[in-house]
Amino acid sequence: MPATRYAYFLGRPIEGKSEQFLHELGEVVAGFSGLPGVVSAQLERPYYFETDDLDIYATVRISFESSEAIDAALATTRRQELRAQFAERVKPLFNGVVTHINYESTEFK
Repeated sequence: MPATRYAYFLGRPIEGKSEQFLHELGEVVAGFSGLPGVVSAQLERPYYFETDDLDIYATVRISFESSEAIDAALATTRRQELRAQFAERVKPLFNGVVTHINYESTEFK
């Protein structure tokens, strides 16, 4: 069953650092696309909000072959390297919370 891991960025980049933040985050997301079991990796940024109650600045969506593939990819050395890159180059540019949610998918046609 396909599975997806989302990272939600709740908050805002440091003042004047939006472009740098998105660039550095994009570099990390591109790295995730090469992990085993990854079908696609995308950086998404909202352009429309139905309500102002949410403060989601960006979302990273990584689609996997299965929930087991998520676990396997997260256990790789390359993922640990990407996590360190994120901590060093991305997180300091962001004021807020980053949280992850893993989903299993059911497709209807």
